[in-house]
Amino acid sequence: MSKIWIPLSIIALYASLLSVMYVSQSKMIFLPTQLPETYAFSFSHPFTEHFIQVPNAQIHALSFEHKKVHPKGLVLYFHGNAGCLDGWGDVYRYFWSYGYDTFVIDYRGYGKSTGTIESEEQLFNDAQHVYSYIQQKFGERYKGNIVIYGRSIGTGIASWLAQKHPPKLLILETPYYDLPSLVHDIYPFVPKFLVRFHLTNHIYIQKTKYPVHIFHGTNDEIIPYEHGRKLSQVSPKIILHTIDNAYHNNIPTHQKYHQILQSILKEND
Repeated sequence: MSKIWIPLSIIALYASLLSVMYVSQSKMIFLPTQLPETYAFSFSHPFTEHFIQVPNAQIHALSFEHKKVHPKGLVLYFHGNAGCLDGWGDVYRYFWSYGYDTFVIDYRGYGKSTGTIESEEQLFNDAQHVYSYIQQKFGERYKGNIVIYGRSIGTGIASWLAQKHPPKLLILETPYYDLPSLVHDIYPFVPKFLVRFHLTNHIYIQKTKYPVHIFHGTNDEIIPYEHGRKLSQVSPKIILHTIDNAYHNNIPTHQKYHQILQSILKEND
């Protein structure tokens, strides 16, 4: 009896663990920092706060706009899975000196955004609302000159939006091939079919007609470099930029990143 009981207990424990992971996926994947609505941001350049109404929630965003000169375009930026705009807003500096305005959003439950993330369909719907808001708010200012940029978890949202609204170009920093594959790489004991968030980058960009640029570090300890390399092979329109010795969170500290980014943006003036 005892010999049978032991494996059954292990099976029950495994099933219980998988059940918890399935139910708690949103909390495991998305690690938001929240801010009070009265929080005052501080950046080196002028900015505007935006509150975008979406179903059952409100998306908060920051825009950094050139006032004295006409911008070359807009970078719509989807950030990583942790933190919020008090830290992520500063990415505008990467594009400012090249003449681009920047629009950065916080997902549901992040920063001043309300609501909670429950599904990838919800993430996509929010991204669509943000894109529509930009079109209505800025009109002809960025017509034909929108760059969609996704980092880490944000690459799946950026890629999805780009297939719906082809941008000037799509830039993906530290992307995954798809989320089930990444989860399986990190937790081999978790079956892929239990991952509710698919975020299939390889499908979204396999038929792209616009340029796609991938930045990935060889020492990425969160999303292995192999994901970026494999993803770059799904279409001839995709270029992989390898940042040697870069980790997941320090690609922008490498001069090579800025040299390539400058070249990409200048080529697409």
